[in-house]
Amino acid sequence: MSEVWQPNRPGDAETRALSVEQVRGLLDQLHAVGKPLGVVFPSAETGGRAIDGNLLVTFGGGPVSSVTNLLHLLREHVRRTDG
Repeated sequence: MSEVWQPNRPGDAETRALSVEQVRGLLDQLHAVGKPLGVVFPSAETGGRAIDGNLLVTFGGGPVSSVTNLLHLLREHVRRTDG
């Protein structure tokens, strides 16, 4: 049986350890994977700000975990529909 995916939480070590450059890379992936599905954040960017050690992405002030979770869900959708 496959492992069940668990969403990242804002305070998780995995997301807290990401650099600004890594978050920019995640946003690039989010744009590429999301655009064909109509999920577009044209103004999404790293704000260079952090709250409690968590980098923020400026598309509503969401934590990096929001990006990683959405990216996972989009990838899973693509895998299930195109794979």
